[in-house]
Amino acid sequence: MMREGLVHELSEREERAWQKSRKVREMVCWLRDQAAAQDDEMFWYVVRTKKPNADSVADVVREQGITVYCPTEKVVKRLPRKRIKVAVESPLYSRYFFVRLVKFEAAWLGLMTFDGVDCLLGNGETPQPVPERFIAKIQSGCSGELVDKSKLFLAGDRAVVTLGPFASFEGIVSKDEGSGHEVDIEIDIFGRMTPCRIGIDHLTKLA
Repeated sequence: MMREGLVHELSEREERAWQKSRKVREMVCWLRDQAAAQDDEMFWYVVRTKKPNADSVADVVREQGITVYCPTEKVVKRLPRKRIKVAVESPLYSRYFFVRLVKFEAAWLGLMTFDGVDCLLGNGETPQPVPERFIAKIQSGCSGELVDKSKLFLAGDRAVVTLGPFASFEGIVSKDEGSGHEVDIEIDIFGRMTPCRIGIDHLTKLA
């Protein structure tokens, strides 16, 4: 009798857990539908990812029907252990991409339900829209010629961003560039030092 009672109790507990899980799934689906909603007045926002794989996170968000822009640039890359170079598409910002959403809290929350999304950049608790002209500048800049880097940035160098949503922002290089085409730099964004990875063609050293 005790055994049967225990089984019955566990079954009720599992039923409550399943009902709660179903409600959570339904809420997530509703929030993602709000994020994918289309309206006459929509805005671009900057999404920061938890790991340097913004392009893969952006692909998952895009599959939901949300407008996504993950800028890339053509760079010259030397193949490991070979003396040849090839042109490849490389993400412009390793931990950031852009989404176009309605200015609605449920849409912002819907974006946050995706695995790998850290936050929407903004001022305090409110995401900050990115002006259309910034997106246009990035799109025009990403259609340029191949990039073959030789100029080095070293840890501790101060630099200013010259293109993109962070244009005119100053920061401090946090890691030697080495022979790569991007720089790890910490930028003061809305009063908080934010780590970014930016192409060196979009940075200028400060004295």
